[in-house]
Amino acid sequence: MQNRSHDRSLARAAGRFHPSTNGKEEEIPTDGGSAEEEAEFNWEEYMEESGTSAAPHTAFKHVETSLRSSFQPGMKLEVANRAGADTYWVATIVTTCGQLLLLRYCGYGADRKADFWCDVMTAELHPVGWCTANGKTLAPPQDNLYLRKAIKEKFSDWTDFLVQELTGSRTAPANLLEGPMRGKNTVDLVVEASLMEVRDPSSPALYWPARVVRNVGGRLWLRYVGLGGGGGDEDPQGRDFWLFYLDTRLRPLGWASENSLSLEPPTELRSLKSAPEWQEALEAAQQEGQAKPLPLEVFKDHTDPPRHSFSTGMKLEMVSPWKPQCICPVSVTKVYDEFYFQVTADDLSPEATPASLVCSALTPGILPVQWSLKQGVGMERPGGYAGQDFDWADYLKHSGTEAAPDTCFPDEWKNRDFSKDTWLEAVNPLVPSEVCVAKVTQVKGRLMWLRLEGVSKGLSECIADVESMDIFPVGWCEANGYTLTTPHKPVCQNQKKIAVVQPEKQLAPPHPSRPPPPTPARRSALIQARPTVATAAQRSSSTTGASRGPT
Repeated sequence: MQNRSHDRSLARAAGRFHPSTNGKEEEIPTDGGSAEEEAEFNWEEYMEESGTSAAPHTAFKHVETSLRSSFQPGMKLEVANRAGADTYWVATIVTTCGQLLLLRYCGYGADRKADFWCDVMTAELHPVGWCTANGKTLAPPQDNLYLRKAIKEKFSDWTDFLVQELTGSRTAPANLLEGPMRGKNTVDLVVEASLMEVRDPSSPALYWPARVVRNVGGRLWLRYVGLGGGGGDEDPQGRDFWLFYLDTRLRPLGWASENSLSLEPPTELRSLKSAPEWQEALEAAQQEGQAKPLPLEVFKDHTDPPRHSFSTGMKLEMVSPWKPQCICPVSVTKVYDEFYFQVTADDLSPEATPASLVCSALTPGILPVQWSLKQGVGMERPGGYAGQDFDWADYLKHSGTEAAPDTCFPDEWKNRDFSKDTWLEAVNPLVPSEVCVAKVTQVKGRLMWLRLEGVSKGLSECIADVESMDIFPVGWCEANGYTLTTPHKPVCQNQKKIAVVQPEKQLAPPHPSRPPPPTPARRSALIQARPTVATAAQRSSSTTGASRGPT
């Protein structure tokens, strides 16, 4: 414990020394409220001081998914035989661990005794069909007598065996075995300037291409095609937006046309350009997308919404997208099809402007009538509502409407192991480019109340669904080289002295303006491990990191 405290003291002091080569201990006065101290936020120390802990990383399903390998168990590929020059055999992926694949030669069935690991970055691996296309020999390893005998007992030659073995199987994609995408996790296949189609927030039948400005651990900074380049420059007009790569609003380029849907500029931005200008931007994006297509593996973990049973006029409760610290009554005002419907915030004011949102049965934050009452939490009254206390029964009676049945809502109301007084990192709903230190102040069903630390103005608390893809485990920002908004520290008027032992030679830590992204293995380890004491250089890199993107 003493060594850990000593290390922390040095970590706190690192970066605040006077150049020295004499190896002597110096006392350096520091201002307790300096910007350098603000840059020294450390998750482990922060939680230890308050006696609290982090929400378990397994509670963040979308982050867990983003750390998976692009290779899937059951995929088949061709592996170079170690004992035979220019000969190969087919193997099946049993499991993955980062860039390591556990393989089993075809012919072993369920027998695990000859399974072997290989590194996708160094082993000679090819998609099924590569040997035929390149005139190479497919044969079981010469030194594997067991395998050769097992196959010969059932088949007269290797070809007959492989035909049966490979029929209906999945081959490992070629782009994951060679080229710049080799060995990458799914989330890392999305690179800057990638193009995809985005569903219009006002209609499930409208799509428009968007370009990836930056990929932050699967959280994509996006810019609609036709609204400027794809560089990481600021977005003064506030037209850029953020979505996690698993969001069902995202589809591969060409998806809308293949499904007889419309490609139209976003409704709220359509007036910014003429129709010919939008069309020109669309055609240019389509040509670029054909030349550099986004691998379809990016969308393999997307979950399509199930059929819903809502009908027009039904009422329900919802975490307000417009006031994310409140739960409000909403009405189903339109049913598009069996998968999507529209809800509109109830507002009885004569001058009210309708605020609507496209939803599915799995939209986070939709709740049955009386949910707030049963959970003992407050609900926002509709605008223009005359009574002091809102009563659902009276409201439904006077409006001549009905509550959406409980069967319309998801069966799973689990809280995913989130609990009160645990910590996580959360997007500020009012400033989507900002990710904040957040504390869970209460959990009710599938909703949790978050206190956002360090926000300069506006929202300090919000409500999040446990299925939200805008919440992340402790350490996520550091793992992805993104700036974390940390708690404000009180300014200390009195200077304090810190003892620092100067080594014989000091090298200044690097201060990149934009830290390079960590490797997938490093990112996974940072997110899944308990936060550790960061070095001064690491903290400096993360806190002086890249621009946050659109606000």
